[in-house]
Amino acid sequence: MGQRSRFNLYLAVIAANVGAFSLGSLYNWSSPALIKLSAEDSFLPIDTDQSSWIGSLIGIGSIFGPFIGGYLVDNIGRKASMIVSVLTGLLAWAIVYFSTSIWPIYISRVVGGLGGGIIFTTVPLYVAEVAEDDVRSALGSTLNFFFASGYLVEYIFGPLVSYWDLVLVSCVAPMFFFLLCPFIPESPYYYIMKNDVESAHKSLKTLRKGWQKKDIERELQVIKVSVEDAMKQKGTLLELISTATNRKALMLSCGAMTFQQMSGINVVLFYSETIFKQAGDIGLSASNATIVVAVILIAFAGVAMPLTKAYGIKNMLIWSASGMVVFQTLTGLYFFLLYEGTDLSAVKWLPIFNLVGYVITYSIGYGPLPCAVKGEVFPPNVKGASSAVTVGYSWGLSFVITKLFPYINETCGMYTVFWIFSVSCFLAVLFSVYIMIDTRDMSLQDIQDLLNNQKKSPPRPSTTPGPLQEVTTIT
Repeated sequence: MGQRSRFNLYLAVIAANVGAFSLGSLYNWSSPALIKLSAEDSFLPIDTDQSSWIGSLIGIGSIFGPFIGGYLVDNIGRKASMIVSVLTGLLAWAIVYFSTSIWPIYISRVVGGLGGGIIFTTVPLYVAEVAEDDVRSALGSTLNFFFASGYLVEYIFGPLVSYWDLVLVSCVAPMFFFLLCPFIPESPYYYIMKNDVESAHKSLKTLRKGWQKKDIERELQVIKVSVEDAMKQKGTLLELISTATNRKALMLSCGAMTFQQMSGINVVLFYSETIFKQAGDIGLSASNATIVVAVILIAFAGVAMPLTKAYGIKNMLIWSASGMVVFQTLTGLYFFLLYEGTDLSAVKWLPIFNLVGYVITYSIGYGPLPCAVKGEVFPPNVKGASSAVTVGYSWGLSFVITKLFPYINETCGMYTVFWIFSVSCFLAVLFSVYIMIDTRDMSLQDIQDLLNNQKKSPPRPSTTPGPLQEVTTIT
């Protein structure tokens, strides 16, 4: 038998995340589009209120998308759910392309949010199920990396092409996803749920390239027992709050999602050009400054993977929140001094420096890791319901924050916005230190034992660390 390889595992994870990439472009379309629609020569002039709806309505669709995704993953499978989500995104692009009035654009944003909500539910679940223990947390952070990469498409091409050509450019990624679909094996857990042992064996053999037959059979048998136990306790939305363990898991997941959103990331990304324009002369055009921020976001989302593997989710969240406090506070101070009429020409670079610093510290922790937390802390029988609730909750917060931003900015000033974010980041530090658990080197079962105030499961007798430990993560 050949040497063990994770090539097929990594390829499957990357291919699945290309779907997230395609949705990332859709979410961030508002940043360059609002500038085009607000221009004097716009084919469809918009006011502040309409701008706020375009920027925020995708959050409404994202609230309900996870509930659709939670239903789909258990009924048509993880892979098919990803395909539905990307097709929904393509429908949203089609509506945008043919829109001649504001209401179709509103509808397209909600439709796009539905697709995004499905992908946010499906990809973390899929990755958590197919990954091996020692790389699960790192691979769980890939969603943010690819989603943020989709932002860059809009930032780069937005200023260079027309409103309609930007839509066509954005449709390239969904097409590429469909080309990669053959490299995404369905989750073996889904097949076991459907009593299709032969397909589960084939999927597991693909994902565990080079493993001996006895090890695959061994893992498959334990998965079967684990899924059967989980199906006997089929989870519902009510069960998320009916047991102490699930309540703790919900608190951890929703807590991480809360501080991810309240750090201000979607305001920074969806309204980045507006923020830089309001900052005045910063040495770069608003569009170029926005590209710098996006590139840094992507680069450091990749850095998060090895750092998380080395130091664990808890430590990365602590460091992330601590850095965000500093940079959001300084950004608020800059806008306050600008409001007071202070000459800031000597430090005109400060807005870019601060937002780059914020994005770096966000990207190593509170950007990618809340999804990884969501994938780890819930037992398998409530994963679908928990994903729907936590992702829907997260995007509900996003809608409120992005909708209120233009009004708070106009009435209280940009500095107030960023100081609200800085207070939230300080609370995130406290949450990370005192509430978040450390899951380094734990199987999913070990995590459940910890949440249930039990001791960590003893090591299983095995000469190889992969197969049995990976399977026991589902019990």
